[in-house]
Amino acid sequence: MLRTYFVPIYKQITWTFLCLLVLLSACQHYTPQPLSNQIHFSSLQSEKLTIATTTFPFQGQAIRTVKPSEKWGRQDIALLAVINNPALNLIRDDAKVSSAQAFAAGLLPDPKIEGAQDFPYGSPPPGSTTGYLIGPTYDYMSSLLSYSANKAASSATQKQVNLTVLWQEWQTISQSQILYTRTVSFGEQLDLLRKQKKLLERNYKQIHFSFEKGNSTLDEVDSQLAALNGLNQQMNVIVQQYNQNQHDLNLFLNLPPETVLLLSNDLSFPHPDKQYIEDHLQTWLSKRADMLALQAGYESQDEQFRAAILGQFPAVLLGLNLQRGTDALKSYGYTFSLGLPVFNGNKGNVAIARTTRQKLYDDYQQRLNTAYSDIILLLKQQALLESAEHSLKQRASSAAALALASDQAYKQGNIDLKTYTNANMNALSARLELIALQQTLLEQGIALQTQIGSSVPMESGKK
Repeated sequence: MLRTYFVPIYKQITWTFLCLLVLLSACQHYTPQPLSNQIHFSSLQSEKLTIATTTFPFQGQAIRTVKPSEKWGRQDIALLAVINNPALNLIRDDAKVSSAQAFAAGLLPDPKIEGAQDFPYGSPPPGSTTGYLIGPTYDYMSSLLSYSANKAASSATQKQVNLTVLWQEWQTISQSQILYTRTVSFGEQLDLLRKQKKLLERNYKQIHFSFEKGNSTLDEVDSQLAALNGLNQQMNVIVQQYNQNQHDLNLFLNLPPETVLLLSNDLSFPHPDKQYIEDHLQTWLSKRADMLALQAGYESQDEQFRAAILGQFPAVLLGLNLQRGTDALKSYGYTFSLGLPVFNGNKGNVAIARTTRQKLYDDYQQRLNTAYSDIILLLKQQALLESAEHSLKQRASSAAALALASDQAYKQGNIDLKTYTNANMNALSARLELIALQQTLLEQGIALQTQIGSSVPMESGKK
């Protein structure tokens, strides 16, 4: 007679608990992270900031160090932006999510353990026992056949994520340098306006005192007052622009709004070698970070298309099993399952993958054409601005010389105060125009630098 063997309930619970404990030990653990309502900005209290600048779109050493107590140049502001910019840090967080998704896409699916129990009931024959079935199963074909394609797609996606972050870093550098340029430009304009205001206030007091003595006319007093009021209005506009830009710069660098950075007055930008740029433009564009990211994205989608093609192969599930029937007869064997691609056959996923790849192909070509056109336009505008700068420098120099001569002539009594004031206002106007033009010229140069994706070759030194 066959012996009936029943597993005690406490042993079943114990083994079940141990299996669950082993499975849970391989899982990640939850850690709470509550939100904070505290205002928090970055600090410049550290002795120095250091960062590798090998990927920056400007020339410079590989490692750059900034001391917060010293004046900040254009590259220093760019360095701080790469470290502190909140939007860039959010992009890096998004990149981590995308990297995790790419990692998950490249993993093989886990095998399954299937089990079952049969319990005799009613009036079972003598010798009946509890039956069971246990064994692993795995979708071999759909997992292994497309694994290499999915792994390659995952690798390309990871590369795309890193290059996208790099391109966003370049955009952040460009924007920080533009904010720096505008802040310096408005600061220089304010310095000139303040100096001119002191001169006009002095002249107004003199002419008003002379009028009270009966030595000047009312028209002369009104002329000086109108010049002073016009200058004050001009100063108010520049002050508002300066304050707004300084606020934007602090916010961009994640610094407290009351922070005042000491900026070096550098609005110089060497003239780019236009012919050299045009000759090498197509090569540079194909190596620009965003174009490389699009290439990696296309490569990833191409692999996904290949995986979808391979996914048309019928799903094949294989498994092993060990079982005991209720009659206590033990046996082992295998299970086999074959999908029949009659209705679906993964045709929908293949169509989606094919059209998505075509969209990325068109997107890359369109981006390449647009970038090329934008750079050609920037080169043309740069040439016009350089010509205008040359003419304006001559006019500013002539106006400054005339203002200096009028100062001597006024002191000698050879010209009246109105003529003297007009000469100084003309020199101020020309100088302000030159500063504004140099600001525009530098912003165009920064944009050109970013669009090329490399340090701009200059006429004095090709690279």
